[in-house]
Amino acid sequence: MQHLKELLLQQSRRSEYLGQEAAARDWERWELLQQLRQRDEQLEYEENAAAKQRMVLNSARAGARHYRAVCCLRAWRSHVQQLCAERALLRAKNRLTIGRSRHAGTLLRAVLKHSVERQLTFGLNALWLNSASHALPPTLQPESPSSSQ
Repeated sequence: MQHLKELLLQQSRRSEYLGQEAAARDWERWELLQQLRQRDEQLEYEENAAAKQRMVLNSARAGARHYRAVCCLRAWRSHVQQLCAERALLRAKNRLTIGRSRHAGTLLRAVLKHSVERQLTFGLNALWLNSASHALPPTLQPESPSSSQ
Protein backbone atom coordinates (compact mmCIF):
# COMPACT_ATOMS: atom_id res chain seq x y z
CA MET A 1 0.00 0.00 0.00
CA GLN A 2 2.77 2.22 0.61
CA HIS A 3 3.88 1.57 -2.83
CA LEU A 4 0.45 2.54 -4.20
CA LYS A 5 0.49 5.71 -2.20
CA GLU A 6 3.85 6.57 -3.63
CA LEU A 7 2.65 5.77 -7.13
CA LEU A 8 -0.43 7.88 -6.58
CA LEU A 9 1.71 10.67 -5.19
CA GLN A 10 4.06 10.40 -8.14
CA GLN A 11 1.18 10.44 -10.56
CA SER A 12 -0.38 13.45 -8.90
CA ARG A 13 2.97 15.27 -8.95
CA ARG A 14 3.45 14.20 -12.52
CA SER A 15 -0.08 15.30 -13.35
CA GLU A 16 0.52 18.63 -11.62
CA TYR A 17 3.83 19.01 -13.44
CA LEU A 18 2.23 18.13 -16.76
CA GLY A 19 -0.62 20.55 -15.99
CA GLN A 20 1.89 23.32 -15.29
CA GLU A 21 3.81 22.37 -18.39
CA ALA A 22 0.58 22.36 -20.42
CA ALA A 23 -0.33 25.77 -18.95
CA ALA A 24 3.14 27.06 -19.82
CA ARG A 25 2.79 25.70 -23.35
CA ASP A 26 -0.69 27.20 -23.61
CA TRP A 27 0.77 30.51 -22.48
CA GLU A 28 3.59 30.22 -25.04
CA ARG A 29 1.06 29.24 -27.69
CA TRP A 30 -1.09 32.24 -26.79
CA GLU A 31 1.98 34.54 -26.96
CA LEU A 32 2.98 33.04 -30.32
CA LEU A 33 -0.56 33.53 -31.62
CA GLN A 34 -0.47 37.16 -30.42
CA GLN A 35 2.87 37.69 -32.17
CA LEU A 36 1.50 36.02 -35.30
CA ARG A 37 -1.58 38.28 -35.19
CA GLN A 38 0.68 41.34 -34.76
CA ARG A 39 2.84 40.21 -37.68
CA ASP A 40 -0.27 39.66 -39.82
CA GLU A 41 -1.51 43.15 -38.92
CA GLN A 42 1.92 44.60 -39.69
CA LEU A 43 2.04 42.77 -43.04
CA GLU A 44 -1.46 43.99 -43.89
CA TYR A 45 -0.46 47.55 -42.95
CA GLU A 46 2.70 47.30 -45.06
CA GLU A 47 0.75 45.84 -48.00
CA ASN A 48 -1.72 48.73 -47.76
CA ALA A 49 1.16 51.20 -47.54
CA ALA A 50 2.83 49.57 -50.56
CA ALA A 51 -0.46 49.73 -52.49
CA LYS A 52 -0.82 53.42 -51.61
CA GLN A 53 2.78 54.06 -52.65
CA ARG A 54 2.15 52.27 -55.98
CA MET A 55 -0.93 54.44 -56.51
CA VAL A 56 1.05 57.57 -55.71
CA LEU A 57 3.87 56.42 -58.00
CA ASN A 58 1.42 55.73 -60.84
CA SER A 59 -0.18 59.12 -60.28
CA ALA A 60 3.24 60.80 -60.30
CA ARG A 61 4.17 58.96 -63.50
CA ALA A 62 0.90 60.04 -65.11
CA GLY A 63 1.59 63.60 -63.99
CA ALA A 64 5.10 63.42 -65.42
CA ARG A 65 3.75 62.08 -68.74
CA HIS A 66 1.18 64.85 -68.83
CA TYR A 67 3.84 67.47 -68.02
CA ARG A 68 6.14 66.10 -70.75
CA ALA A 69 3.27 66.18 -73.24
CA VAL A 70 2.43 69.77 -72.29
CA CYS A 71 6.11 70.76 -72.56
CA CYS A 72 6.35 69.06 -75.95
CA LEU A 73 3.25 70.86 -77.22
CA ARG A 74 4.51 74.20 -75.89
CA ALA A 75 7.89 73.65 -77.55
CA TRP A 76 6.13 72.77 -80.83
CA ARG A 77 3.93 75.87 -80.56
CA SER A 78 6.99 78.02 -79.87
CA HIS A 79 8.76 76.47 -82.86
CA VAL A 80 5.77 77.12 -85.14
CA GLN A 81 5.46 80.69 -83.87
CA GLN A 82 9.18 81.22 -84.50
CA LEU A 83 8.81 79.91 -88.06
CA CYS A 84 5.79 82.15 -88.65
CA ALA A 85 7.69 85.15 -87.31
CA GLU A 86 10.67 84.35 -89.55
CA ARG A 87 8.37 84.03 -92.58
CA ALA A 88 6.66 87.31 -91.73
CA LEU A 89 10.08 88.95 -91.40
CA LEU A 90 11.13 87.57 -94.79
CA ARG A 91 7.89 88.85 -96.37
CA ALA A 92 8.46 92.27 -94.81
CA LYS A 93 12.06 92.32 -96.04
CA ASN A 94 10.89 91.30 -99.53
CA ARG A 95 8.27 94.06 -99.52
CA LEU A 96 10.90 96.53 -98.35
CA THR A 97 13.29 95.39 -101.09
CA ILE A 98 10.54 95.68 -103.71
CA GLY A 99 9.64 99.14 -102.39
CA ARG A 100 13.26 100.23 -102.47
CA SER A 101 13.65 98.90 -106.02
CA ARG A 102 10.51 100.74 -107.14
CA HIS A 103 11.66 103.89 -105.42
CA ALA A 104 15.10 103.61 -107.02
CA GLY A 105 13.48 103.02 -110.44
CA THR A 106 11.15 105.99 -109.97
CA LEU A 107 14.03 108.16 -108.82
CA LEU A 108 16.17 107.04 -111.77
CA ARG A 109 13.26 107.77 -114.12
CA ALA A 110 12.84 111.24 -112.62
CA VAL A 111 16.56 111.97 -112.87
CA LEU A 112 16.73 110.71 -116.46
CA LYS A 113 13.57 112.61 -117.39
CA HIS A 114 14.97 115.77 -115.85
CA SER A 115 18.28 115.22 -117.62
CA VAL A 116 16.54 114.61 -120.94
CA GLU A 117 14.29 117.63 -120.41
CA ARG A 118 17.34 119.75 -119.60
CA GLN A 119 19.12 118.55 -122.71
CA LEU A 120 15.93 119.04 -124.72
CA THR A 121 15.52 122.54 -123.29
CA PHE A 122 19.17 123.27 -124.02
CA GLY A 123 18.73 121.91 -127.56
CA LEU A 124 15.52 123.92 -128.10
CA ASN A 125 17.23 127.05 -126.82
CA ALA A 126 20.15 126.41 -129.15
CA LEU A 127 17.75 125.83 -132.04
CA TRP A 128 15.81 128.95 -131.18
CA LEU A 129 18.97 130.99 -130.92
CA ASN A 130 20.20 129.53 -134.19
CA SER A 131 16.92 130.27 -135.94
CA ALA A 132 16.86 133.71 -134.41
CA SER A 133 20.32 134.38 -135.79
CA HIS A 134 19.17 133.33 -139.29
CA ALA A 135 16.26 135.69 -139.04
CA LEU A 136 18.54 138.68 -138.42
CA PRO A 137 19.33 141.02 -141.29
CA PRO A 138 22.45 140.05 -143.21
CA THR A 139 24.50 142.88 -141.87
CA LEU A 140 23.93 141.79 -138.41
CA GLN A 141 24.65 138.17 -139.09
CA PRO A 142 28.03 137.04 -138.02
CA GLU A 143 30.26 135.92 -140.73
CA SER A 144 30.33 132.30 -141.26
CA PRO A 145 33.71 130.69 -141.72
CA SER A 146 32.75 129.27 -145.11
CA SER A 147 31.83 132.66 -146.65
CA SER A 148 35.12 134.30 -145.77
CA GLN A 149 37.15 131.85 -147.75
